[in-house]
Amino acid sequence: MSLQRREALQCRQRQHRKAIVRSELQNHYAPSSACSRVALPKKTWTPPPIQGFSAKPANSMKTKPMAKAVVRQLEPLLTIDDVARVCKVSVKTVRRWIESAELRAAKLGAQWRIRPKDLELFIADRVR
Repeated sequence: MSLQRREALQCRQRQHRKAIVRSELQNHYAPSSACSRVALPKKTWTPPPIQGFSAKPANSMKTKPMAKAVVRQLEPLLTIDDVARVCKVSVKTVRRWIESAELRAAKLGAQWRIRPKDLELFIADRVR
């Protein structure tokens, strides 16, 4: 038997085996005749109830009056340059004060910010 003929025969055998497996799978997973005649009712999806909420309309719910929010105006924060300008010192000096914890400051991201109140306390501590 020639090589080409042998390869062609092996190819046909593989295809035949695949066809057999495919038909077996189709027969195995095919619905039986009794099941295919029964029409199942269609269900619509409803979300699960959320705790603390009811399905009643908003008008029928009793509501408590909300407490008034206390809004506190935040004072603008100063940068190291601002503090250096006010104190008439270099930026490096202000950084030293912050590193030595003499001047309170907050690091927001990569920048230092100083509250005006903290600057006033710092200056008051240094007054003789």
